[in-house]
Order: sequence, then structure tokens, then C-alpha cells
Amino acid sequence: MSYIIQKNMGELVMKKGNHVNQISMADTFDWKLGHGGKRKGAGRNKANIPTSPIRVPVALIPKVKIMIEEYKKAVAEDRL
Repeated sequence: MSYIIQKNMGELVMKKGNHVNQISMADTFDWKLGHGGKRKGAGRNKANIPTSPIRVPVALIPKVKIMIEEYKKAVAEDRL
């Protein structure tokens, strides 16, 4: 039994195998395989207004959420 050392997600991994001389063409020529990673249009859409994370006391969370919903409705109706 022989072992193959491969690069897997940046780490060297040793696997059991019988194909010691087997070489991946993608690794040899540093080809991009076209899957995974960043994709145009992927992920959540950005908000129309800038946002910022803040810490809120737990007791105030329901009131803050109501306030945010009221603000969103006012913006949608052009009342602001």
C-alpha cells in the first residue's frame, strides 16, 4: 500500500492509494475549475441605506424591531 500526499483546501493531506504517479492536470497547469468561490450577483442584496451593527439591551429588542418596521413603511410611502 502506498500513500498519496495531496493539497486539499490549502492543507496537505495524506491518503492511501495505489496511484502514486497519478497527477491532476488541473493542479499541474493551475487551472480554475469554474465552481465554488465568489459569483457575480450571489449573496444578499445591499440595503438602499447604510446600516451599522449596534448592541441593544435584550429587553429593548422587540421595541427596536417595531421601530425599524415603522421606519421601513415610512420610507416606502415617502413620508420621510
